[in-house]
Amino acid sequence: LMLGVPRADWDEMHRHVNSIINNEDPDAQLGSNPVETLRIAQKWMIDYLRDAIRQRHERPTEDLISRSVHARIGDELVPQENILW
Repeated sequence: LMLGVPRADWDEMHRHVNSIINNEDPDAQLGSNPVETLRIAQKWMIDYLRDAIRQRHERPTEDLISRSVHARIGDELVPQENILW
């Protein structure tokens, strides 16, 4: 909950994180090979986080995603790409 991933998304998040970490493990593969698995899992994570960032812009909460979205460097909001990477 600290990051801001709803409990309903934990299994899917775990599956993709596991595939990134263990992309050579046949049980963790999402694609036909480790490189494809890594690409699929990374794309899912980036899409998920972009959506979460958009949601937190509209409806801030008390989690790390929200704090990152509303963080400032000087007078400017931290760019979305800096939050993702």
